[in-house]
Amino acid sequence: MVPRCPKDDIDRMVKDAEAHADEDKTRREEAEVRNQAETLSYQTEKFLKDNDEKVRPRSRTRSPSRSRT
Repeated sequence: MVPRCPKDDIDRMVKDAEAHADEDKTRREEAEVRNQAETLSYQTEKFLKDNDEKVRPRSRTRSPSRSRT
């Protein structure tokens, strides 16, 4: 048999979850954006590696005006 939590504990956990819902949403969104950026970086590096002979050396270097938008 599974032990049950007292109703007071359940109510407290629900209130804690509701109180931190916005913070959790923000962290989840930050993680998603970070994952998307890492994926884009990986895909770009892989593309450049796979197409090395087709990409001019000048195009492979970062331009300060293009690296930040």
